[in-house]
Amino acid sequence: MRFIDYSNWIWNEVKGSKTFTILNIIGVWINVCVLVLFFSLALGIEETAVKQITRNIDLFTIEVSTSRQPLFSFSDFSRYEADSRVLQITPVLSEFITLKIVQNDTALSSEEDNAGEKIYMESYFLDDMGTGEDLRTTYLKMIDGQKLTRQTPNGILISEPMFKRLASKSNVLNYKNYREYSFELVVKRSGDKFISFPCNIVGIAEKTLFNGALAYAAFPLAEKISDWKNSITTSPLSVKERKFDRFDLVTKDLKALEDVRREVKGQGYETRSVLDRIDNVRQILFFIKLLFLFIVGISVLISAFNIVITLTSYVFKRQKEIGILKSLGATDFQVQSIFVLHSIYLTLTGGILGAFTGWLITQLITTILSRLENFQNINLFKIDLNCILWIVLCSVMVGVISAFAPAQKAASITPIETIRGS
Repeated sequence: MRFIDYSNWIWNEVKGSKTFTILNIIGVWINVCVLVLFFSLALGIEETAVKQITRNIDLFTIEVSTSRQPLFSFSDFSRYEADSRVLQITPVLSEFITLKIVQNDTALSSEEDNAGEKIYMESYFLDDMGTGEDLRTTYLKMIDGQKLTRQTPNGILISEPMFKRLASKSNVLNYKNYREYSFELVVKRSGDKFISFPCNIVGIAEKTLFNGALAYAAFPLAEKISDWKNSITTSPLSVKERKFDRFDLVTKDLKALEDVRREVKGQGYETRSVLDRIDNVRQILFFIKLLFLFIVGISVLISAFNIVITLTSYVFKRQKEIGILKSLGATDFQVQSIFVLHSIYLTLTGGILGAFTGWLITQLITTILSRLENFQNINLFKIDLNCILWIVLCSVMVGVISAFAPAQKAASITPIETIRGS
């Protein structure tokens, strides 16, 4: 049989059962249209959420820590010095410390002396590496003062909420005079030993991480605190010799951050970055997709069942013609192909119509929303051509599977049975 013969047979069946044909095409049409709408909406929401999460981030940082070993050395991450994806490697010294105002030059002998503010301190820059500036903090919006520099070796940079809490515990501290006051960082180590390190607040930022409890310290100050904390009494260690609590890798974009995180996690390290929040959003959307697919899957099964019924009815109506075809030399495969092609035509037609309708609806909604002020910068739908093609292809595959049973039934018909039946 030639392809034109297959087509003529199918066309005659379509003309003879217009109602069944239209109903089947409409069923596939609706399913594909809904799938296109949902997946484009899910992709659009995901992209919008990522943009909202990263809208104020110019540089992306991945914080690397580990529970396998107590501390890092610079050699653990030196390989990233030549990596074009990583703009800066920042080893971090950090401690939980009490920040206090020095009043009347009173020396602090314990953590409980005078009112203070418990903070989490991180080193801000390395004085003997690169430019001496940490790219992680370029996004900070300064309320007052300036960022840390080489000229402020004992400086710290705090958030506005932290400053307000500190000022509330003093009758004299305010935005105008804070640079005139001295401060101390009170550190505790084993044996209930306390020591205070002089420092000064050089700047106040709008906000920092950890709900405003994070303060950035100049690296020379962090070195002194770390050495005392770890009872290092020898000459100052170089960066290459020193042990660090954490390493921050600054990347230029989100794609580089994802690649670097994958590599770092593959080595068994623990990471923390903006990708954690993005992963949470993607996980929620993933479960929503599964729920929706389950609902649509039931509809797909109904459509597949309708196709089976339609093709089976064709088999019973055309037994005589099928018997004649087989008596003329048509093989089982050729007979099966007629019904499989018929199903493909139905699902392909419905799939193309559904994909186009879904795309048209997304464009219409996007145009309407773009005229609303709150949605002008939000792309609610993201049309992925590959996704649409896969949806149409899957609808065709459902048609092929649905046609299997009727096609087998048609192929099993013998000429002698049709003659006896007539």
